[in-house]
Formats: sequence, structure tokens, C-alpha cells
Amino acid sequence: MSTKVYGIDFSGSKSPSQKIWITEASLTDSSDQHLHVQDVSAAAELFSATHRSEVLTELRDLIRRSDAAVIGLDFPFSLSQSSISTEDWEDFLEGFASNFNNQDIDAYPGPYESDEESRRETDFRFGGQSPMSPQVRYQVFYGLRDVLHPLVTDDEVRVLPMQNRDSTKPSVLEVYPAATFGAERLYRIGYKENTKQSQDRRRVNAEGLQSHENLSIEDDLVEKAIQSDDALDSLCAAFAVSRAIREGLNREQKSVEGHIFA
Repeated sequence: MSTKVYGIDFSGSKSPSQKIWITEASLTDSSDQHLHVQDVSAAAELFSATHRSEVLTELRDLIRRSDAAVIGLDFPFSLSQSSISTEDWEDFLEGFASNFNNQDIDAYPGPYESDEESRRETDFRFGGQSPMSPQVRYQVFYGLRDVLHPLVTDDEVRVLPMQNRDSTKPSVLEVYPAATFGAERLYRIGYKENTKQSQDRRRVNAEGLQSHENLSIEDDLVEKAIQSDDALDSLCAAFAVSRAIREGLNREQKSVEGHIFA
């Protein structure tokens, strides 16, 4: 037996089909819990859509159809406690979607306005950026409103650790590839630019994951990850999910701020 794993490098751009990458893998349920990577693909290779709303619809459908898979998505699942007026994450998510219904990114952060450096405790712990920062605001806005909210509202997933796991439904985790690369003593920065040095660092990261005793991946997929930092991040997201499963998905502290599984 094995557990299906997906690592998803997310984007909130207007045409994200070349920016969203998905790694599909399976984790053996035996004592070694080995991750076998089966595919690393851009959304453009898997979906027929190109515009954001259509691509995110197909992404939700993929998650919805994934049965009891464990899925890593690399955007903040919440905001800092200082920006939120509730202690319940599901209430926050509902309020977020309601506040920004039929609006675009210019409306964000709206009622959640705070210092752009306002970070969650899990961001401080793993070196994450503020959910308000320009670098991740698109992912936060469209990820919360158009991916997580519909799935949670329809009770089709469990978002951990804010919700209790249901073994019959997909489990969704917040991951942060940079933190995972750091934990593996690989490059957590400097691998995303379009330079020879950045590509060299992507190669170190991709081959570093390939050499891990708990992961197996074919060389052609490693080369695919080396050519694209988005592809590499999706691979790392899948690896982070496998680490989380090995270490145990249950977390006692269910903060409204969420938790990065690195």
C-alpha cells in the first residue's frame, strides 16, 4: 500500500498555467516510507485552461479527485493573529472569502490591513515572508479565496492542522520549499534567477533531493526541475509532505495562524 502525494508550486498570476507546477508521487506505507516521484509537470501540461480562474478551477478539481492524498501547497494559509478578529480558522477563511467576493487583488488586504512586515509565528520559525508582502500577496489572495475556501466550504478536504484529518479525504498542508531546502542544508535562496549560478544551485538542490535515502526520481524529471525553479519547488513541496508524514501530521497547537510543514 502507498499514500498518494502531491507537491504544488502555486501562483496567483493572471495566466498561471506555466507558473503552477505539480509533482505527483507515492509514499510507501512500509516502515521506510520511501517517496517515489512519478511526474513533475506544469499546469499547462495537465490542464486545458490558461486564465487564472479556469486554471484554479482545474486545480481544485485535481485536489478534489485525489481521494486520500496528502497535498502540499506553498502559500500562507492564514494571516498574522494581529490581523484576524477570530480564533477559529474556518471562520477566518469564510470571512476572507466574503470580504473579497468579486473583488481583485487591489482590494487586499482591506480589513486585514497591517504592517507589511506582520508575520505569523510559523513565519518567524521557518523564515517565511509576511502574508502581506508583495512577494506572496497574490498567492495568499487567490489561494485562500479561490482554492482553499471552495474546497473547505464543500467539505471536500481537511486542511491541517487547523482541521482534524479524515482518512477518506485529501489532507492539505502548507509547505515552504525554501525552509525545506534549508533543513536539508541545500540552497534556500539564490536558485530562482535566470542565471548560470542560479541554475547551478538548482542542480545542487535537485540532485540533493534525488540523493536522499527516502526519495527516488528518474534523471529526466531531475533535469526538468533544474530547468525551472517552479518545477523544483513543486518537487521540494512533495518531499516536504513526505517529511511531514514521516514525522507525524498531528499538531497539538491548532493556531488560527496555521503551520508550515517544512
